Amino acid sequence: MLFSAISFAIAFFVSGQDGLTTPLSQQLAASAEAASMTIKLTNVTLGQGVIVGEGGVAITTGDVAFGPDGNPRIGMDAIFSSGFSTKVNVEGYDPVTDIAMIRLARTPPNVRPVKLAQSNKKGVVLIVLPSGSARAEISNANVTGVMSYSQRYVPLTEIRLERGGVPLAGAPLFDSSGNLAGMLLASLGAVPPQGGVGGAGMTKSAVGASLMERAADTAQGPRQAATTFSLAMPVLNRVVNGFTKNNGVVQHPYVGVFFETNKSSETVITRVVEGGPCAMAGIRAGDVVLTAGGSVIDNGFEFAAFLFERQVGEIISLQLRRGNALINAQVAVVADPSPLQQKTALRRAPTGQQGRQESNIERIPIGF
Repeated sequence: MLFSAISFAIAFFVSGQDGLTTPLSQQLAASAEAASMTIKLTNVTLGQGVIVGEGGVAITTGDVAFGPDGNPRIGMDAIFSSGFSTKVNVEGYDPVTDIAMIRLARTPPNVRPVKLAQSNKKGVVLIVLPSGSARAEISNANVTGVMSYSQRYVPLTEIRLERGGVPLAGAPLFDSSGNLAGMLLASLGAVPPQGGVGGAGMTKSAVGASLMERAADTAQGPRQAATTFSLAMPVLNRVVNGFTKNNGVVQHPYVGVFFETNKSSETVITRVVEGGPCAMAGIRAGDVVLTAGGSVIDNGFEFAAFLFERQVGEIISLQLRRGNALINAQVAVVADPSPLQQKTALRRAPTGQQGRQESNIERIPIGF
């Protein structure tokens, strides 16, 4: 399943959710709310966040942590359900996933960082909003999406919830064991199935329309439900581990290649980064990817999903077609350099300057 995730500065959805019935409970809600916060700037609610590390380390979205000019917001406050409040500073940023690391000036008493789930599965989860906890549902745990900010393919989970009027940016999700199961990145109101976009039934052949073009539609008129998105837990774990255990640097896989899906649904290499792993392996622009790790690659989405699941230090085997010849390449996976650059220049591209290229996401060259 494929989707394009749109990141909103403030996503307005969800109210009037059902009560916390099994497998959720008030005890679970109290524990989740204790580690979750509402982030405000001069009494304006920006979104949500959640404590993930010792010393008051928390995460939220780039839309919350950075202003329209691309600079970290100054003077933000974190407000907890207990009434505890403290100042917040932006200390880290992962441009690949648009997740920001923030640090609390003081931590709430007797509150521990949340534990992270290792994977996602369909089912009921708890979402923490400024108004309190509510039910939501992971309706699909295997979605390949395009981050509108970075235009990077990332694994996502699809969340279904009712529409209302509460800001959701950064709202944390918890499974029935109390583990962090995601953090909301984007929202989309339900759209008619004939449009070919939205809902849990979208297929690869229905990806032609960009959700960017439907953003205005999601803000108009009543909808019965909203579809929102979170990073898949393996990716969110990678981000949190980078922020908390790797000196604030997230290590995403990188092989130094750009590619796209052509009209024949082939994965075509469009550019090879000079000096990068793919260049060192002899891969050239124009090569068509046939297999990766021994598995057939039918389109660019599958190749992107394969690459994002790789680990830094891994060696991957690729088979490519170059004209009438078959090429076998061994490619070393290294750490993506873009998060490292944030250590010296903590900045997010100003709003509207993320470099969106085309409305048809099948034609966006994707880099890894």
